[in-house]
Amino acid sequence: MSTEATAELEIFIRVVDEGSFTAAARSLGVSTSHVSRRVKLLEDRLGVRLLERTTRRVRPTDVGRRYRDRVAPLLDGLEEAAREARSLQAAPRGVLRLAAPLAFGLRYLGPELSRFLRAWPELEVEVDYSDRAVDLVGDGYDLAIRGGRLGDESVVARRLVGFRGVVVAAPAYLEAHGAPERVEDLLAHSCLVNSGLRSMPGWAFGHGDGLRTVPVEGRFRSDSGDAIAQAAEAGLGIAYEPGFLVAEALAAGRLVRLLPDVPTYEGAFYGLYPHRRHLPAKVRLLLDHLVARWTVPPWR
Repeated sequence: MSTEATAELEIFIRVVDEGSFTAAARSLGVSTSHVSRRVKLLEDRLGVRLLERTTRRVRPTDVGRRYRDRVAPLLDGLEEAAREARSLQAAPRGVLRLAAPLAFGLRYLGPELSRFLRAWPELEVEVDYSDRAVDLVGDGYDLAIRGGRLGDESVVARRLVGFRGVVVAAPAYLEAHGAPERVEDLLAHSCLVNSGLRSMPGWAFGHGDGLRTVPVEGRFRSDSGDAIAQAAEAGLGIAYEPGFLVAEALAAGRLVRLLPDVPTYEGAFYGLYPHRRHLPAKVRLLLDHLVARWTVPPWR
């Protein structure tokens, strides 16, 4: 329903309720001629006579009375829906559907969602932990958290937190095989390869013109970063993992950092949401919460 049509209905209902054009105009803060003209336009559009006009009073016809009784609740419903929409935009309520990567999400997103829900008790969160690519609109998600390259121009991306790659191995492996001193030394070692990163034929180090790719090989491959980190702790070889996956093992001494002076790859996690003119409050507030909490990466 257009704004013009809604205005005509509101004026017509006010005339019926007030009993005159003058009283309706006074309550609406407009001229009597404006009220009369808008009611006439409504009658012409419907092709019916809604009001009986006399010199002293205006009263609805039988059709006008029935029409008023039908449309008044509809306008009340529209106003209530508008108030609810404004309220939802101001404060988060309802359900927020979120897609998040498995390993990173379970380690670092889960605790933040708990804090966020405690701050906003009228909000519910439904989170799917998976590394699969999701269709935000088609799958009905309000927000997705993803890392790596972002090539989808149909979504908006907000950076949440950055990370770097780390070369690691277990003390037992280093005792048996020694530690590499240069990236080229990795060719002589058993390396744990992430088979899910098909776009990376080897391990990349450096940046720009100084980028070097080492075609590493090893006895263990997996598409799971957690599985590779576990294999590294078991002494099966050298791993090249994002820092957030191995931070705990490094702090506990179960893994040792290698080649600390060599520039490693950089990445980041982003909050992705569909292009919208008005971002829902629940999405905006969660993104603000995560950015504030992750000013310093939580694994540090």
